[in-house]
Amino acid sequence: MAKTRLEKMYFCSLCDKMVPTEIKTGPTKRTFKGETFELTVTERVCESGHRIHDQSLDIITYNILVAAFEERLEMKLTNIKSIRLQYGLSDVLFAKLLGIERLTLNHFETGKLIPENDMATLLKELREPKALARHYFSMKEQLSVRERGLIEAGLRRTSPVYAEVDFLVEYAHVVGMEKALAIQTEGSQITRIKRKRRKLQFSQEELADLLSVPLETIKELEAGMVRPDPELMGQIGTVLELDFSK
Repeated sequence: MAKTRLEKMYFCSLCDKMVPTEIKTGPTKRTFKGETFELTVTERVCESGHRIHDQSLDIITYNILVAAFEERLEMKLTNIKSIRLQYGLSDVLFAKLLGIERLTLNHFETGKLIPENDMATLLKELREPKALARHYFSMKEQLSVRERGLIEAGLRRTSPVYAEVDFLVEYAHVVGMEKALAIQTEGSQITRIKRKRRKLQFSQEELADLLSVPLETIKELEAGMVRPDPELMGQIGTVLELDFSK
């Protein structure tokens, strides 16, 4: 490693004292986000060769590592937000698809956090609608009717391949028709609840009172924002005289 200049006393935690330091430039190996990179970096070392924390130099090294990570990934991390926006998805729904917290996604999109290699690879793959469709099918059961509709609309809008696709049939290829139809039934059940409630001239608030649940529960259910709970569906069936087995 080539010496570039001498001087300056710094505290070395390994030497446990203030020591003379120098700045050197040369090749080194660094691990970043689970990946190992061979880089040429400039760093401060003590007379015993221990690396010393130097904020300005560490920031430069960090930026070099990020650039190397992006090059290996073949994707700029600043493009994460554009992946979500190409499908017209909210940060809440996209975070749910990724299995992470909304705040974590926000930090990825603003550059406050760099995703680990597995997550970065997944994000790169999701640029392709086919990859998003596969990922969506793998977790469709965990999503509400409304969330499914938003994702399918995003796929239709983004790719001609999905413009006329019957997502029920496509999903059946993955999980089987019986299971696909069971998931599809949730949407028709919600429609039946809304129609029967209105026919009986119950407001959402009145139905919530009859079921002893918060008003928000009924609003979210009818909006397709949550998956129907079997116990709650049974109670609704009793109150509205609906048979969901048909």
